[in-house]
Amino acid sequence: MTRIARLSLALGLVAALAAPAAAQSTWLDREHRPSVLVETLFPNFDGGGTDFPTWTWFAATRLPLGSTKMFVGELPYSHGQIDNGGSTGGQGSIGNPYLGIEYAPKPSGLLVELGMRIPLANDEKLLPFIVGYYTDAERQEAFVPDQLTVRLGLHYHHAANAASPIAYDVRITPSAWISTSDGFVGESEMYVGYGAWLRYEGQTARVGGGLTGRWNATNDGADFGEASVHQLDLGADFLAGSVRPGVMVKLPLDDDLTNVLGSVVGVTVTVVPGL
Repeated sequence: MTRIARLSLALGLVAALAAPAAAQSTWLDREHRPSVLVETLFPNFDGGGTDFPTWTWFAATRLPLGSTKMFVGELPYSHGQIDNGGSTGGQGSIGNPYLGIEYAPKPSGLLVELGMRIPLANDEKLLPFIVGYYTDAERQEAFVPDQLTVRLGLHYHHAANAASPIAYDVRITPSAWISTSDGFVGESEMYVGYGAWLRYEGQTARVGGGLTGRWNATNDGADFGEASVHQLDLGADFLAGSVRPGVMVKLPLDDDLTNVLGSVVGVTVTVVPGL
């Protein structure tokens, strides 16, 4: 299959499958303190055809609001560079920023996430849309133009402690995808995101992984397998203190994704001021 045909296939799949899932990275620092997480992700498209820089960035922050609430914000950006017979062309664009509130009365236990993505993605730049959409199945809504997404997340977080370095998270996130224009996709839908993650959190490293999925709750009669996609996340970050570099790998698990994408690798930096 030619590179142009593969990109056409990708665009067709995007139009058919675009949907919101979880809106926050699973590698956010969950302590009740200010933090910043920057992720740089490199998608590996089957058949090649892309050059550097083909990547997606997410810059997120968590800021305490009192003793039980956190403000969460995230700015996405993607750029695609195409190799077309010796000549190259690229496009880049910001995606849909996320703004939300997280309520967590205890370090371990149920927390509630309420937030939305503001529709700022450029509907005239298809290449960064495709790159960003396929980079992370968990945050595809970050790059769909003309869509306001609203989500309510129910998240159980078990924090590591002195007795055990094992932490885990389970999350379910109903999301409304509200069309703001007839020009791009032009439909409103309801989706359910879900996932579970397990991490070892030692003195100088966090290592773990998990499964992320999403289901189209307003599909046209498709069964669960046809109306859902899944992704395996593996990652680690290192060093104690205020700056923690890390690495991650994302592996698509469904044909709708694997027909276009092989894997995604990335690097991260978490900054916790004052440590």
